Amino acid sequence: MGSVFIFLGLVGFIFLVVSSFLGGDHDGILDGALDALHIDHAEHGESAGPSIFSAFAMSFFLMGFGGVGWMMQNNGYGPYASVGAAVVAGASLWGLAFAFMTFMYGQQSNSLVTTQNLLGQVCSVVIPINPGGVGKIQCSTQSGTTELLAISDEREVIPSGTSVRIVSFGGDRYVVERFQKEVKS
Repeated sequence: MGSVFIFLGLVGFIFLVVSSFLGGDHDGILDGALDALHIDHAEHGESAGPSIFSAFAMSFFLMGFGGVGWMMQNNGYGPYASVGAAVVAGASLWGLAFAFMTFMYGQQSNSLVTTQNLLGQVCSVVIPINPGGVGKIQCSTQSGTTELLAISDEREVIPSGTSVRIVSFGGDRYVVERFQKEVKS
């Protein structure tokens, strides 16, 4: 039985090395099977982070299982004690690997500017917005500043330098309104 533990530990190590070179940090091996069963860990179109069935996490389970099982077997423990300790060690390493991946995933930043991120944002007019016409606004985002085409329902020109708030998105243009700071009395 000791050779089975060694074999599984080596398979886990090889799996870790190969998945590291191929970038298998959070793409779950079983994700395809889970998708077929309609078991998702995220809504469609979003990412909930790393999968617990990732090659990285599973390789740590195999290495822990194989290594501890082999050590227990070599120190004279019986098969039940060896397998039990191996499962506990493998599950512990699997959990630590998953916790590490989740932590690293949470440290990422997203510089993608989406319409949803811009709604309600206060921006500055850089090219005047004429009634029924198109102007340009400049907004601060996570990745810096961005300029966007803008229109307004107002009947007066919104001059350059005016603060506006994005209220909606229509086609390829953002709909804005003048922004007035609330004055507390």
